[in-house]
Amino acid sequence: MMNLGQPLNSSMIINELFGSAAEEPEFLGFLALFYGLIFAFIFLFNYLYMAFAFMYIGKKARLNEPRLSWIPFLGPMIIAMQAAKMHWWPLILFCAGNLTMLAGFILLFNVSAISGILILIIGYILLLISVIYYFVWQWKMLEAIGKPGWWVLMILIPQVGVIIYYVFIGLAAWSKN
Repeated sequence: MMNLGQPLNSSMIINELFGSAAEEPEFLGFLALFYGLIFAFIFLFNYLYMAFAFMYIGKKARLNEPRLSWIPFLGPMIIAMQAAKMHWWPLILFCAGNLTMLAGFILLFNVSAISGILILIIGYILLLISVIYYFVWQWKMLEAIGKPGWWVLMILIPQVGVIIYYVFIGLAAWSKN
């Protein structure tokens, strides 16, 4: 039984819920596998849904290669960029931002904390700029297929924004008009 005067931590909660079985390595392995499978399912669902949706949006926008939406992580960005008929260089900015972040983490933990933090700040700035461009691309992409561009801003609503955004992307992809 937990003492109400003690501060809670995660191990106390797990022990309270699962008892002494929570300390067994087999149980911890099962929990890791269980949560790993849940994460893999969510990732796979997200990938398939967005790839199909952006492929149909690419077809509605009459793009030459709407199948580019199947490129992991970059596909929806490519479709949005082409449908919006905008610059291509922010896509390189996104890749550079991710590589800079990776370099920053490597420097942070292996070489020097100061240089790692500076590289991470540069990476965050590059990624922030590319995210702003991504919002502009999606806004213009939605307008190119006759949908309101403000739909893309729904993702900014805390807790429910992602679900609303997925619904609007589905409407943009599969609605008749």
